[in-house]
Amino acid sequence: MEKQERIKILLIDDDEEDYIITKDIISEIKYQKYSIDWTSSYKEALVEIKKNIYDVFLIDCNLGIKSGLDLIDEITKINRNIPIIILTGLDNHEIDILAMKKGASDFLQKSKIDAESLERSIRYAIEKKNTESQILYLAYYDQITNLPNRIFFKEQLNYTLAHAKRYNKLLAVLFLDLDNFKLINDSLGHHIGDILLKEVAKRLFISIRKSDIIARNEINTLIDTIARIGGDEFTISLTEINNYENASIVANRIIKNLNEPFIIEGHEIFTSASIGISLYPEDSDDSDTLLKYADNAMYYAKKEGKNCFQYYQKSMNDNLLDKINMINNIRKAKKLNEFLIYYQPKMEFNTGKIIGFEALIRWNKNGKGITLPIDFIPFAEEHHLIGFITEWIIHETCRQLKEWNSKKLILLPISINLPITQFKKPDLVEYIKKIITSYDISAKYLEFEVTESIFMENMDLNIERLNELQLMGIQISIDDFGSGFSSLNRLKQIPCNTIKIDRSFIKFINKDPRDPIIISTIISLAHGLNMNALAEGVETEIQFKFLKKNNCNSMQGFLLSPPLPKEKISDILKKEEHGNGIGIELIKKIEKNNK
Repeated sequence: MEKQERIKILLIDDDEEDYIITKDIISEIKYQKYSIDWTSSYKEALVEIKKNIYDVFLIDCNLGIKSGLDLIDEITKINRNIPIIILTGLDNHEIDILAMKKGASDFLQKSKIDAESLERSIRYAIEKKNTESQILYLAYYDQITNLPNRIFFKEQLNYTLAHAKRYNKLLAVLFLDLDNFKLINDSLGHHIGDILLKEVAKRLFISIRKSDIIARNEINTLIDTIARIGGDEFTISLTEINNYENASIVANRIIKNLNEPFIIEGHEIFTSASIGISLYPEDSDDSDTLLKYADNAMYYAKKEGKNCFQYYQKSMNDNLLDKINMINNIRKAKKLNEFLIYYQPKMEFNTGKIIGFEALIRWNKNGKGITLPIDFIPFAEEHHLIGFITEWIIHETCRQLKEWNSKKLILLPISINLPITQFKKPDLVEYIKKIITSYDISAKYLEFEVTESIFMENMDLNIERLNELQLMGIQISIDDFGSGFSSLNRLKQIPCNTIKIDRSFIKFINKDPRDPIIISTIISLAHGLNMNALAEGVETEIQFKFLKKNNCNSMQGFLLSPPLPKEKISDILKKEEHGNGIGIELIKKIEKNNK
């Protein structure tokens, strides 16, 4: 039979006779083993309480100059999880209620105590505190790492900040984000990711000086804290620093320790951390602001290449405000009709016919002139805004096709760049079907340009999706071919109509002897796979002649035409219908120049 542990009780009562009576009552309890110690003064009680060896306190309400209620305040400062039972000589309801509000679990009138009532009260007090402790843990601690959570960290930071202000101390806040954690989670699974978070938490403890971490007994104790505030983000408060450079010592120690590989269930996992640091009083005297500034600095550590730390600088906040304004302006641009589509013609080499256009977004920002994609599309991609921009382009392109059709103009396919984030949407095919149906246009007038990166993962699923789009009648082209990590094994499986040769090869066609070899190889490869080859960025007659000589199917670029607004495209369509289009004019011009 398992040995039953004794429940240790401390009776705090200035009357020895009450101690003897209570001890006798406890000895009558049959089913649980108890031991009881006694102290008769308030001062002695404080000494015993700090030993932290008791499971329950029985406190007489009247201890002379100081009352049992005062003692409750002292106990809760040291350890608020210890059950307290108040013993009263009189039936005083007001005192009883006050004791409960201060943290007592129960109260008993001395004249009515017997073994049964005392045992029941002790058991109730212990169970009540256990429940409170469990609720407190769930509210204040992260369930995966057992570290304090965001709520606890903010409460503790407020307390330590007040302490730093009072005693003129320095304080540092570190905001840490694991590098490439999502990739680990996605590739190895959330189970491995959770274990990694636990191991990271252990290394963070190792990285912090012992003086930086004080064992936590209760919420109001002044401590430095490591917390997991969500996902792969951790925060650390450092109060035991003599100068600001101490924070960088800790940050470097963390980075060094996290660079060592983690061995988890047979997997060797490498990760690192980007760390931002904010300082009190240098940066702010407000806890929320210090956290925000440390977060900003962490973002810049990511920008600097990850696996490093950055101190907060005021310019970071200014840049962040610029980013926030940019995000807001991009979102508003759609509502304010500031986005425009310019269309760049594509020409067939052999005939000079215009065979389609590429839809390219422009931004008439605040009506002050055209902003080119290079100035906002990379930002939109980085901040997850590219999705709604792409959806707008698709809608606007279909709307424009419908308008041209209503004006009895000939229709030619328009290609739209489809970013990988949009391509991965599970409902992509159904979404495109609904748009085409709503504008009552044929799918054959749409072409989607995708990059090689979509075939780096989930290839079977992506090929299936492309097949579904092609079955609808939509054409598919691979954009910027040769600029990524092309795989010929993948390429032969891809349902594709056209390979677009990246402009970087076209640009130096007459300067770098390797580029013509690459271009002619890509053209031959496309033809061998029964695909068309289209050259982007054609700007000179030399480029034009080389591409035509090497049997490139088609081209686009400033030599033919820059991207144009819809009004000018209408004119191009009219000319094309009458057989005197801009492609034929270009060929005649080049032939004339060669005579």
